[in-house]
Amino acid sequence: MLQCILFLLIILPNVTAQEWMMKAPDGAKIYVNEMGKGDTIIVLHGGWSAEHSYLIPAFEEFYDDYHFVFYDQRGSLRSPCPDSLITVDAHVDDLKQLINVLECRNPIIVSHSMGGILAAKFVSKYPNIIRKLICISSPPIIGNIKMLTEDLNVTALKRWERENVIDTLKAHDLYKRDSHELSDKEIGTWHRITFSAINLHNIKNWKKLKGAFFYQQSAASAAAISMNDNWDYTSILLQRDLSLIFIHGNDDYLPLSFHRKTKIQLHVIKDAGHLIWIDNPRDFNQTLSEILSK
Repeated sequence: MLQCILFLLIILPNVTAQEWMMKAPDGAKIYVNEMGKGDTIIVLHGGWSAEHSYLIPAFEEFYDDYHFVFYDQRGSLRSPCPDSLITVDAHVDDLKQLINVLECRNPIIVSHSMGGILAAKFVSKYPNIIRKLICISSPPIIGNIKMLTEDLNVTALKRWERENVIDTLKAHDLYKRDSHELSDKEIGTWHRITFSAINLHNIKNWKKLKGAFFYQQSAASAAAISMNDNWDYTSILLQRDLSLIFIHGNDDYLPLSFHRKTKIQLHVIKDAGHLIWIDNPRDFNQTLSEILSK
């Protein structure tokens, strides 16, 4: 038993987390998790309607130097609320309230995936609050719903057909088996492998992926329905005193061509998919460190 305790002390980051609930004016309760010390960085998870914990390992190298604030967006795992209260505008208001409650001036925002759309929407409404926006594996700042749905579905699902993915499924006796034949545990393994196939460059890293099961479909749909079919945040993001940086894997299912059309500061990480810090942690940490130090 003592060996197990010592092992946990060694592998867990030496940081203290502070958890609390923020009550929004409409009654929604937002789960907040703070860790680290230093300048404040607010982290926006993806989704819509994923949850924050999958991002905690991404920043383990930085908790001694920065104060990270994670939270579950309304409708997500730890912040349940009626779908009728979920809109992108409500997400924006929650972020504004969080910044006010934290009493932090000019924070840095780091977003992942659809969190980038939330960040862009926030800056468009509150253009002078944050000083730096770092978008990881983000959709484009000019685009439309079709780009993220119909145009991507076939490409994303083809990632299941990669030879190393098929080999991994075969190694676990999961390839082309009917779901009715599988145990709950086998279904869980199948889901993690196929989810990793879409989100990772190297399928060998599938066991490192966390949080693959926590996704609230109805909450995601409510947020998506509230979005504009088309968006263009270039004028507000590129024509003001905001440090805007994108970090993108060269094997992300969101194609790099999304960002080639705009004059943004783009850092491309080799041999990395949508979850860059799992595929190539060395280059991810180095790139993020350089960006944060400027």
